[in-house]
Amino acid sequence: MEIDDTELFGIGFGNGLRIFFLFEIKAENKEFKDDIFDKTRVGLHHFALEFENKSAVDNIYKKLLELDVKISDKPQFYPDYGDNYYALYFQDPNGFKMEFAAYL
Repeated sequence: MEIDDTELFGIGFGNGLRIFFLFEIKAENKEFKDDIFDKTRVGLHHFALEFENKSAVDNIYKKLLELDVKISDKPQFYPDYGDNYYALYFQDPNGFKMEFAAYL
């Protein structure tokens, strides 16, 4: 996990292929500042990433709190989604649902 500055939150993965996700924490473009995501529209519902362990999810949660990101559901076990399913849900500034999870 890397933080580029106070407005971007990034997560990188390695082992030969590097995928880097950047999440804009503050809306800089005033033209789009009032846009709100609606999960009932056709298209992408939410974005999920799976991590190796519970502590990775917990560390991201701490960083999101530092950045004052809107947390939908704190990290916890969600037995309805499978045995040992541990996840954190939060929203980007437009209300888009993000999920970070680990199968333990």
